[in-house]
Formats: sequence, C-alpha cells, structure tokens
Amino acid sequence: MDDPTKFSEQYDPYNVFLTEDVNASVRGLKKGGAEKVYVVDTHSSGRNIRADLLHPAADLVPPSLEVANLLFFCPPRFSDSLEIDIGHKVDAVVRIGAHARRQTKGFMAHTMVSYPPTRLWVNGAETGEIGLYVLWAASRKIPVILFAGDDVAMDEAASLMPSAKRVVTKKSLSRNKCETLPPDSVRKLIETEALEAMRGFRKVPPCDSPANYVTELSWHSIDHAIACSPIPRARIKDESRISYVAETFLELRRFIDTAISLAILHERKELISALRNFENVPEKISQWQNQRRKDIGADWESE
Repeated sequence: MDDPTKFSEQYDPYNVFLTEDVNASVRGLKKGGAEKVYVVDTHSSGRNIRADLLHPAADLVPPSLEVANLLFFCPPRFSDSLEIDIGHKVDAVVRIGAHARRQTKGFMAHTMVSYPPTRLWVNGAETGEIGLYVLWAASRKIPVILFAGDDVAMDEAASLMPSAKRVVTKKSLSRNKCETLPPDSVRKLIETEALEAMRGFRKVPPCDSPANYVTELSWHSIDHAIACSPIPRARIKDESRISYVAETFLELRRFIDTAISLAILHERKELISALRNFENVPEKISQWQNQRRKDIGADWESE
C-alpha cells in the first residue's frame, strides 16, 4: 500500500481488508468461548468498518453523536459508547489495526492526529493510541489480550502489554509505505491467536491503573498550546507543551479530545484567515500545505 489517504482509490478496498481482519478475530473469539463480541470503530469518524460485511456474531457499536457533530475538526477519539455504554460489559479487549505512536518508524505512525504533529506523555511516559487503550483497559480492570498491526506497532504493544498475543499484519517500510503480508495467512493467524487469547484471557492480568494521569501534550509551536489554555486547570508548560492532571481515564480522554480539537481548529482558522480576501487562493493553499509538511519534521519523511 503506497497511498493511505481517505481520498485515494485504495482507501475503500482497505476498509474491506480491515473488516475481514476484524471478522477473523470475531471467529477466533467465538470459538474460544466469547459470549458476546462488540466491535467499536474508533478511527476518525467511526465509519471505516464495512457493516454489510461484518461477521453476524459481532455487534457493531455506532459512532457517538459527539463524533458525528464535530467531523470537520475532531480527532480520532474514544467514543462515549466505548467508555460508558459497553465498558462495564466486557471482560477483555482486542485491538485490530493498531498503529505506532509518533516519532517511530511505523506505517502511518502518529498520535491521535497526523496534523498538527502531536506528542503525548502520561505520567512521564510517551504514549500513543496503543498505550491509551492499555490505560483504558486498566481503568476497567480488564486485560488487552490481542493486538494486530504493523511490526513497529507490535513492538510497542509488547513493551506495554507483554502477556498479550500479537499478530503482525504488515511490515513498515516508512511512514507512508508498507508491505502488506498475505491477507489469508494473516487472517488465519489472527483467528488462531484470538482463539488462544480468549481461552486463556483469565490468566492475563490487566495493567495497574494509576492513581491519576499527569498529562502533557506537545505541538510544534506555542500557538497550539495557547489555543488549549482555556481548558480549566490546563497549564502552558513551555514553548510548545500544555499540561493537565486528570483523576480518571474518562477525564483524561476528554482533555485529550478537547485539546487536540482546539489545536486543529486553530489550524483551520489560520487557513480561513489566509483565504479571507479570496486572492491567490491556490498559491495560499499550497503555501499552507508546504508549511504543514515542513512542520511534520524529518522523522516522518519517507526514507
């Protein structure tokens, strides 16, 4: 795969790939004794899973209204459906389609959003979306029993939840290129590992849940931190970071969602301001896009 954007012709076919990977995990979980399997699409708008192709034994949880109402500038988020509606009903978590955090060599490596480039620390440890799922599961006192994603993401998962099963679905060549492994072989492996994970999930201890979540978010300029400063109890720490202490995971999640939404909204305002007089629009858009690429940094450039 060499063009992972939503605007490419490859995007919809790869949604089918994702759905079939999820189906493989559902088959394995059911064979392993799972009574109920909930599927929650937490990527962007939550509309990437092909509902018409989803395994009939799975219940697809719809995206929350807050995501639907904020599509123009919202980041990928933990939906309230995951946190409130079904969080108390599940005994274990499976994460299919995991990607590595920003500043790693993983395919499409990012933390929450690709732009503005965002980094996250929780209790002193740099954390990506894999880490956030581990923290969420820990807050519920349940384990993450299976991860599937590229090789770099699986190394990250192993460092956070070493007792969980892991399946490498593709090899990262750069942030924008990967080598997809044979789909049929990958799905057989996902199904097998899901079955084994389900049979032995009671032996997998959840991670310890921290007493609180000392959180820092960082961007490439202080303007993004300033945009987040109206959040109650948030503090600008230095030229690019904002800090916050959350008492619960739900509070942590909502702080992250709100802060990143404000940072993205700041970017949109910059572009809208540049286009206000409707002069030299293509040139201004090109300048804005070039600045975005420059800000992303050398660590995200294809090698």
